[in-house]
Amino acid sequence: MKKSIYLLSGILLVYYSCSSKTEEISNRDFSYELEIIDSLTIDFLGNPQLLSVDSENDHFLFSGAEFNELLLVNREGEIVSEFKKPMDSPDSYGQFPLGGSVYKDQIAITGMNKMNLYDLEFNLKKSIKQPYSNNFIYMLFIGYDHLQPVEIDGKIKYVAYIMGAQTELRSNDAKYFLEYNTFDFIDTEEETFEPIIPFHKRSRYFESETAYNTIKPTFQVGDGLIHFAHTHDSMYYEYDLKNPENFKAEKIPFDNFILDKGFALGGEEDRENEKDRPGQISNLFMHKDQVMIVYRSGLKLDQMPEPNEDQQERYNQIMKKDKAKLIVREENGAYSKPFLLPDAWRISFVDKKGRIWAHQNVNALEYEPDMVTLYELKLVKKELKD
Repeated sequence: MKKSIYLLSGILLVYYSCSSKTEEISNRDFSYELEIIDSLTIDFLGNPQLLSVDSENDHFLFSGAEFNELLLVNREGEIVSEFKKPMDSPDSYGQFPLGGSVYKDQIAITGMNKMNLYDLEFNLKKSIKQPYSNNFIYMLFIGYDHLQPVEIDGKIKYVAYIMGAQTELRSNDAKYFLEYNTFDFIDTEEETFEPIIPFHKRSRYFESETAYNTIKPTFQVGDGLIHFAHTHDSMYYEYDLKNPENFKAEKIPFDNFILDKGFALGGEEDRENEKDRPGQISNLFMHKDQVMIVYRSGLKLDQMPEPNEDQQERYNQIMKKDKAKLIVREENGAYSKPFLLPDAWRISFVDKKGRIWAHQNVNALEYEPDMVTLYELKLVKKELKD
């Protein structure tokens, strides 16, 4: 089960960027469907999470069945190298892998207080200490694509999401939203961590008069651009690392999306009484020049299933009612009509070759598989009739 950690601490970004409103185009005369065209099977017992794909060398980086386990797998499904050492060993990344990347014959892993660089055999090359103190823990996210490489002026750097904003303020403080940073920018040569990207002026969180506990991005990095969205928001952002003044934002034309109402500044979130289930953007992927956004619309309180002592069964009922959908943004800014995703798999990664990788959903099976299966999918456009 995916877990999460939220941390407040550290030093803050001082740059606030401005941008003009992006022209927003909504076009509903087309949609898409996904077809399975190939698969990858791994002889491994468990449910490993795909962290990264090096499409140039067809290497797949997984976190294993245990938090201290990493697997590097080739296109034939063979485990070519493996890391499994105690969290306190000298070359360990610590207790949890918060993000991972395999790129240019180098594996990068962010832990709770450092980033480690390994070769493809998991021999430690360098360890970079995180300058932020972990003095407030709220949520921990494991198994997400939270560490991504970017080449700038011939140097490999990394964009990371590391346990939330680097500020000691709490999320019920109005100043928290002024000091918020979305990501950390890691320079492995200079061994520096730099908090980057405040809230855009069009964001509902900018100078917010309401408090929110969970603000988490889903993102993709390519050609010096960071494409991202916040999990419980309905905006798409594009940030240029070389030209931060070109910070773009636009509204995503969802069919339906219930916004999280938050709670009063200075107060505490009500966790006792059930309320609307907010919409959630679970993933944002770059597919060539398209943006693929996976989301759930959320449920109003009167749509929620009746309380059940079996929490897992009730969660399954919620998932059946609040189904995962996909909406696609074209290069010209037009958005497709959303379509429902099947329960048989979930999209995990889109690599630099445009291959879409999806995990088999073992919870939807009536048996326990003895092999791990990843499907390669193809995005097929459908013209809609009037």
